[in-house]
Amino acid sequence: MVEVREAVWKRHGGWWTHNRRYLNFMLRETGGSLSAVYGIILLGLLITYNQGASAYANYVAFLETPAMLVIQAVILFFVLAHAFTWFYLIGKSQAAMSAYRAPEWTRIFGIMIVVFLVASVAVLYVVFGGL
Repeated sequence: MVEVREAVWKRHGGWWTHNRRYLNFMLRETGGSLSAVYGIILLGLLITYNQGASAYANYVAFLETPAMLVIQAVILFFVLAHAFTWFYLIGKSQAAMSAYRAPEWTRIFGIMIVVFLVASVAVLYVVFGGL
């Protein structure tokens, strides 16, 4: 009878930081998770809006504290990293999926950035009634 030994797979804690592709993947996944966290924060804003003007004002005051502003800036960084790395991947995957008959990935990336900016301006226009 042959004895089978299990291979022990051990990696140190930050193994993914040494490869740029793994690091981008982790940034993208963190951005996706943090966008869900920010969705919960905004859901709290809607809940307090429904509870009345004083509850809403208190929640807005809480969101304007320095600690929350830093947290929101960090979330913004990760969400933007998530968006731009996905835009980059869309351009690369189009070429692979269409046997390289797709447009250049830089063109697709540029189109996605323009769509992102147009959607952002449209949201600002709807929310604030103009720029």
